[in-house]
Amino acid sequence: MCLREVLNDHIPVTGSDGPQPEETIGFNLNHLCIRIRDPEISLKFYRDVLGLRRIFTVDGNAYTVYYLGYPKDAGKHQSGEELLNERLHRSGLLELIHVHGSENENWPAYTQDHPYRRGFCHMGITVPDMHAAMARMKEHNVKIIKDIGELPTSKMFGLNGAEEGGVELEPRFAEPVRRIAFVEDPDGYWIELVPNHSDAALRKQ
Repeated sequence: MCLREVLNDHIPVTGSDGPQPEETIGFNLNHLCIRIRDPEISLKFYRDVLGLRRIFTVDGNAYTVYYLGYPKDAGKHQSGEELLNERLHRSGLLELIHVHGSENENWPAYTQDHPYRRGFCHMGITVPDMHAAMARMKEHNVKIIKDIGELPTSKMFGLNGAEEGGVELEPRFAEPVRRIAFVEDPDGYWIELVPNHSDAALRKQ
């Protein structure tokens, strides 16, 4: 059976790769970087709304870089110096880069094209309480793409068939998807909010 046939059964396929190549032991997906238009607005969103802490800022003359991340241990504050010392051994850090003067340019991230057609689709953040997280998004007037309880459609994701309103998800897969949400950051990047507990409904029965 080919991989596409398995995927079309709407069941997540567990990985079957062998051991990691010895030469790559120690490799780590450390961070992702996105361009931003207005540092003040973006930092307010990522720090004050989503709770990331600033690790460091570097002014490169033509651009400024802002590095952010969550504390290593949930609920325990870490100073910027502590975060900085650990940055190369962490996962899931976020780099924001502001190219000075680009706020007035019509570069790709600021076009009206659908985000899922730009190459970068979304970043994911797990949360302990989805309802509390969404209440916080609404309190801060964050744009909601898909709320809890809603189902995504091809129109939402800018895919083929959008003009017909989209296609329905396979029922067993649809219920877990109702539990996640998508919001938009100040520059139009999508953020997926996911409950941080395991969801058995996604597994094959």
